[in-house]
Amino acid sequence: MPTYRYYCQKCGESFDKRLAISELEHTRIKCPRGHDQVQRMFSAPAIIYKGSGWYSKDHAKQSA
Repeated sequence: MPTYRYYCQKCGESFDKRLAISELEHTRIKCPRGHDQVQRMFSAPAIIYKGSGWYSKDHAKQSA
């Protein structure tokens, strides 16, 4: 499940919430203090590439 970052507009606290993508539209999010005036923040995805390099094998320019 992805982790989403939220910001409470009432108390100024930011917090994380783990939700399935299917729950995103139907779940009412509240901050840990109980306020319901929250806004989802956008952040970079947590992707880690490991190994010898998929780019160098699959997408690098072919030398003739």
